[in-house]
Amino acid sequence: MKRLTMVFCESSEAMAVFIGNYFADRENFAVKVVLDAESYPNEAFVPDVIVVGEGFDFRPIAERLRENRPKIILHAAEGNSFSAEYDAFCARYDFEGIEEAALRLTAEKKEVSENRNLDERLSGILLRAGIHPHNKGYQYLKVAVKLAVSQPEMINRITKGLYPAVAEFCMSTPSKVERSIRHAIEVAWYRGKIENLNQFLGMKIYGKEDKPTNSELIALIADKLVIETMA
Repeated sequence: MKRLTMVFCESSEAMAVFIGNYFADRENFAVKVVLDAESYPNEAFVPDVIVVGEGFDFRPIAERLRENRPKIILHAAEGNSFSAEYDAFCARYDFEGIEEAALRLTAEKKEVSENRNLDERLSGILLRAGIHPHNKGYQYLKVAVKLAVSQPEMINRITKGLYPAVAEFCMSTPSKVERSIRHAIEVAWYRGKIENLNQFLGMKIYGKEDKPTNSELIALIADKLVIETMA
């Protein structure tokens, strides 16, 4: 398991010692304590989480990390100084709370990053297959594939499960979702762009006489994307 890196910004030497002792046997965390902004590593070093103690002037460090901001936890006696510049608040000496908040915040950050990567990859696939954003089926297909990636069992319930879920997300109806996806596939097929889909899948599945069905296309793209994430 990858160790989660945390930097504690503390103005108290006694607290720095306490933190070092607490995290000494925590194998999942790599912890560094700095007592002032000058002691912080250069901006090339970006930890997963920064924990800011009360009374610490964090502004110089925040300025240096503006372009690549990590998650930030305020570690103070009271939360009345909590503001939008922090992602979470933990009371003084609540190190279990800091651990939990750090794990939660980094999991959220990872999920956002993975979703963004999936979205970008999927957009590229559909564009290469000749399915463009001006076609209503484009958005429906994106949502359908992402649902099939996160919930593979939905592909076996495409009419009663997947289409209604896509329709709810896109504020449409299941019948419009089904029709629009089918139309998008037909347009791509007639334009001869399906060959690009064969290249993405790594095998020749479709030819001029083999138009994919909605469920086939959604399942194949979702399966390929899942395999890519596992590689």
